Amino acid sequence: MIGQFLFYPLMLEGIKIARSMGFKVGVVTNAYYATSEEDAELWLTPLCKLGISDLSISDDSFHYEEEKDNLAKRALAAAKRLSMPVDSICIEKPTVEADIDKEQNKGAPVIGGGTMFRGRAVEKLVEGLPQRRWEEFTECPYEDLKEPERVHLDPYGNVHLCQGLSMGNMWETPLSMLVKNYNADSHPNTNRYKAN
Repeated sequence: MIGQFLFYPLMLEGIKIARSMGFKVGVVTNAYYATSEEDAELWLTPLCKLGISDLSISDDSFHYEEEKDNLAKRALAAAKRLSMPVDSICIEKPTVEADIDKEQNKGAPVIGGGTMFRGRAVEKLVEGLPQRRWEEFTECPYEDLKEPERVHLDPYGNVHLCQGLSMGNMWETPLSMLVKNYNADSHPNTNRYKAN
């Protein structure tokens, strides 16, 4: 939790710089700061003033149980009061389904529930599901690797083209240089993947 509080000023500064350069910026949060609606509003006001284009708040049973004190609902209410562009991210428990109507490889299980296996979901939600070796992943279904229009930044400076697929680290090489020098055909982390 301490790391999250220390990261907040850095995140605000990064958003300010990105917005000054004309980039759209979105924030995904688990609303750890929303100990009350008033606290949530205090934390969200700087983001509102910076003009973020999207605030996504994780609000499902993996983050908050129905009976528990729900920080996400507090943050959602505060964001709406601030007229921020906000929405909830809700996932269902992933399951293996046998559904012949879905497009799939013959004999391959279909994973239901709409979960994108990234971040904590990779560790927390895979029990009982079929798994593959990392070498089998040869394409990114979510991003265009040839001409990416967005990247994902994590608190450690890693710049992700697709979840878990790193372009580099902006603390070691400035983000502007990573973007300027990026070439999907010659980049060591992307040249084995098919672009969409």
